[in-house]
Amino acid sequence: MRKIIIIAGPTASGKTSLAVEMAKKIDGEIINADSLQVYKENPIISAQPTREEQQGVPHHLFGYVEGSEEYTVVRWVKDVISKISNIEKTPIIVGGSGFYLKHLIFGLSAIPDVNIEIRQNLRQLHCEIGNEALYNLLKEVDAEVANKLNINDYKRVLRSYEVFKSTGKSISYWQKKNISYFPLTLFSMLVIQPDRELLYNNCNQRFLIMLEQGVLKEVEHLMNKGYNPDQGIMKSHGVPELISYLKGEYSMDEAIVKSQQVVRNYAKRQTTWFKHQFKDSNLDIKFIDSSNVSHIANYSV
Repeated sequence: MRKIIIIAGPTASGKTSLAVEMAKKIDGEIINADSLQVYKENPIISAQPTREEQQGVPHHLFGYVEGSEEYTVVRWVKDVISKISNIEKTPIIVGGSGFYLKHLIFGLSAIPDVNIEIRQNLRQLHCEIGNEALYNLLKEVDAEVANKLNINDYKRVLRSYEVFKSTGKSISYWQKKNISYFPLTLFSMLVIQPDRELLYNNCNQRFLIMLEQGVLKEVEHLMNKGYNPDQGIMKSHGVPELISYLKGEYSMDEAIVKSQQVVRNYAKRQTTWFKHQFKDSNLDIKFIDSSNVSHIANYSV
């Protein structure tokens, strides 16, 4: 079977340009691994590669999901598997959504689909009773899982509770029954870890470029669509701050400074996550700094 190349790292670290250069050298095609770049309506704020940046290299799973859709890691993994099976060239999976990548590499849990009526009822219940009461309900039926969760991490609390109510078994029971799709030996992962000062400067500059590209109109469109702040498409870093500007709550300078800080914080968390998440596995993984990127483009598979 073909090798599956993964290029990962924090936002604004140069993943796109490295992937394109590598794809041209090894005859590869690029598959998106960014949970925000899947949407159609946010190409600028999610930093989807432009046609010019793609340089004629085939790109997949970018901008193909409606903002109103609920997008999940399960759907992404299945979509990636489908793409890998349908392209003849070397797949190069590129992105910073570590949670998605981890589940592609090590497999998905075998959690059955949750009963839609139970899901809707529990979400309505959460709106009525709040985080703490929902957490206590989970603790009554699954204290082991509840004790591992933050009381305010309502998404994971809600997910754990709905799985129990739908299946009668703890979410941890299902998570132990992982379904793997590829042998671990097929994966070769490159993680870009730029110098911190360079990375932060890239984050700041990228946001200014987004403003020049018209990101305000894009965010205004999202705001006018009436999307819930909790919907995936609204999670791009900088969206809440630019909405606050559009509502007159921030000046433009304040929105820029706050947005850049949010992006830098996210890049820092990504760097830390990738540094520690795979260290105890047998995954073929290499960490590279910015000075090595041009050489790594010649990577052979």
